[in-house]
Amino acid sequence: MKKSIILCLFAFIVAIIAYSDDLSLIAVNKLPTDAEFIQNFKTIQAVSGYVDHYETKWDYPLSKDTIEKQLISISSYIDERISKDPSNPELRLLKVVLIKYLYNLDSPDADTNFDAFIDQATTDFPTDPRFPWFYGDFLSSAGRPVEAISQFRKLLSAHDSAETLPADFWEDYGKACYLGMMPKNAIAAFQKAADLRKIPVNSYKIATAAMELIKTPDSNGTFSNKDAWKIIKSGETFYLMSQLFGIRIPIKDNWNIKLFDVTNRKSAVVLSPPKLKSKTGKEIGINIVIVINFDDINNEAFIKQYLRKGMKQVANQTNAGLPMTQFEWIDKETYPQIGGAHGYMTFLSLDPSPESGLKLEMPQQVPKDSEGPYFSPNETYDRLDHQVHIGIILDSCEEVFNESKAIYDAILSGAVFE
Repeated sequence: MKKSIILCLFAFIVAIIAYSDDLSLIAVNKLPTDAEFIQNFKTIQAVSGYVDHYETKWDYPLSKDTIEKQLISISSYIDERISKDPSNPELRLLKVVLIKYLYNLDSPDADTNFDAFIDQATTDFPTDPRFPWFYGDFLSSAGRPVEAISQFRKLLSAHDSAETLPADFWEDYGKACYLGMMPKNAIAAFQKAADLRKIPVNSYKIATAAMELIKTPDSNGTFSNKDAWKIIKSGETFYLMSQLFGIRIPIKDNWNIKLFDVTNRKSAVVLSPPKLKSKTGKEIGINIVIVINFDDINNEAFIKQYLRKGMKQVANQTNAGLPMTQFEWIDKETYPQIGGAHGYMTFLSLDPSPESGLKLEMPQQVPKDSEGPYFSPNETYDRLDHQVHIGIILDSCEEVFNESKAIYDAILSGAVFE
């Protein structure tokens, strides 16, 4: 069975992760107590240390084939017990563990119909957090970080109090975040686990590894455009993101994108979607410009630099409670051959906080080729410890204003700032 996590990353993870004991999260006292079941369960316990992770170099007393045959037989047996006692969640969870073990053994079709199995279990036991938790952990180990994080976050959003979740959960979630290239979220998750266990967070080697990926920026320094900006892909969506400035916006993979370095506490990006066709048949290009300024000025002074003829302030909006000042720009003397200029400008200012960057991170698929175009470098800069002013400017014209405004609005509605 092909593993989608690249081998070099997986080998590194193997070296720093202490594996959680899946079986310990099953209420053994609620499992059947007949001799046949107990014997099968003891077999699972006996081999769990060999198969609760994917082993790249097998060096155990039992062969893979021997264990695989044992677990396939036991898995079929558990299916029979589930059919006789469908109201027992512990049996279902044991089946989930067996699927994970067989997957780690490269057993053909180990995870066939797994999605449907989890969906049914979640429907039958909607208040049991272990099903999305176990499934998320499996998906993470299987190199499917986008789906894995979705399962964990589904649980977090549904749970009345995330603080009541056990340390084991936060450890598995932290591992999933790390594998999904979300180091800040990984650190936060391991911090919760460490607090619950009353140990230092650096007791977790993976948390320490995540910390080493995040560099502290100098607000008076210069940064290359590759250090300041990242283009990432999460699921089927592309994003332009900057941890340095606290911004993430959705983009399209067919846009032309020009990234600028950071100098004199300023930076910029120019987004150029494919040309739009006007009602008169003209193909007209538009630009969406993002300007960044973290100099020692206030919001009003930042905005004043961009005020021009034909601008009027429109109703202000908010993004997750963050106030945004907006202007509409109409100037018939600019671009007169295409109906005159007609654009929009949105301005906001961001203050740093200890949580800055957590919402920006999104799970990314580890590329099969480490030279892949959307593979983010291991290290990344943290959020600037300074207020950042952001302007998002639509440079368009009257003939394609409605079409260009739709693109602009989609960017703003999908944007995250923090």
